[in-house]
Amino acid sequence: MVVGVSGGADSVCLLSVLLHLREEFNIKLICAHVNHMLRETAVRDEEYVQSLCDKWNIPCHVKRVDVAEFAGMKKISFEEAGREVRYAFFKELKETYGADKIAVAHNKGDCAETILFHLFRGSHLKGLGGISPVNGDIIRPLLDVERTEIEAYLVSRNIAWQNDETNETVDYTRNYIRHEILTAADKMHPGVVERIADTAFGLQQVEDYMKSQTQEAFERCCRPQDDGIFVNDVKLRKEHPAIISRLLYFVLEKESKSAKDLGKVHVREVTELFSLQAGRKISLPGNVYAYRTAEGILVRKEDCTEDAKSEVTTTISLLSKADLNGGKEVTFELDGLGYISAKLLSDCDLKNIPQKTYTKWFDYDKITRCVVFRKRIEGDYLVINDKGSRKKLKEYFIQEKIPAYKRDEVWVLADDNHIMWVPGYRISSFYKVSEKTERVLELTIGGKENG
Repeated sequence: MVVGVSGGADSVCLLSVLLHLREEFNIKLICAHVNHMLRETAVRDEEYVQSLCDKWNIPCHVKRVDVAEFAGMKKISFEEAGREVRYAFFKELKETYGADKIAVAHNKGDCAETILFHLFRGSHLKGLGGISPVNGDIIRPLLDVERTEIEAYLVSRNIAWQNDETNETVDYTRNYIRHEILTAADKMHPGVVERIADTAFGLQQVEDYMKSQTQEAFERCCRPQDDGIFVNDVKLRKEHPAIISRLLYFVLEKESKSAKDLGKVHVREVTELFSLQAGRKISLPGNVYAYRTAEGILVRKEDCTEDAKSEVTTTISLLSKADLNGGKEVTFELDGLGYISAKLLSDCDLKNIPQKTYTKWFDYDKITRCVVFRKRIEGDYLVINDKGSRKKLKEYFIQEKIPAYKRDEVWVLADDNHIMWVPGYRISSFYKVSEKTERVLELTIGGKENG
């Protein structure tokens, strides 16, 4: 077991308690100390922890990190930087020694401070539950013990500890909560730390219950789709509002792989998306996008940036008129469509036009430019009837209920901005063969079902 020891009363008490339980529970202890290099007395604490471990015959590992520099580099507070550095070191030792657990010395007062910190900042129910006694491989054996009990234990056994001078200042948020707010609250209501901790325990039970309800709602309302998670609109509306907000947060966290940058505002944005028309989308932290579809919302993580998407949409594959006019059958392959063959027919039965989904005939003499297969670009349109009426390609995609997240991936056959064919859907009426057609361009997409 890796034990985080700063040299303060809490961690020294924890190490002492575990030492006395070592034989009974067959525990192998490994002490981990991080010197944050934030104050002159840090070396004193480091040396004390090393001497204590030598005395108690416990392996001790020390890591020195310039936390101020680390915090500046990552643009985070000293408190957050110190926490990141400590836990990274603890986990490193855990893996090195194959330890099962990491023990840290949070006490009941730390729990009360955390609850108030989260409450003032704005928090979900989980945050108001304070500190959990067990969180994965991290355990907190002293979480139900008050600081006065810890110090009394050490004094009774004549065990010294070191005082971190920075803990006495109110420059840090948690110190201010401890020395000013909790002290004042305890004068009005003695035993306030105990009662806050009891409330936290009750809220943790509520959180566990809500978590199980959210998981059940997820199974009812969601399904995997297109490398993302689809949330069914009708099914979601049947859930309680408290579950809806938790479920949407859960989906966003699941797709982004992190909750770090997620907040209530993002849940609200996704909730509002349900009231908008199909085709709308919003961008969320972690390269996650939410798309409104006809039946709900698809949430998916996309690795490529918008600039990369723009490059993809302009990818083209040319059909050379010189090759076609020479009677040569042109073949090539496109990712997502497979093999494509194109040939020019000058003598064919116009009454026997193929009625296959992936083999089409076009009036070749109506083509004004070099035919290309590409992704959509601004200004694309189709002719939708014999009168020459036009429809924007975007409007056609919406009409055909092609989701917004798929539209940039759809291949189209184009004559400049005039879309001749959307494979799998329709061809432009302008290019249909008629009794006046002299030459026919035949295109076949292989690897697809024809008919």
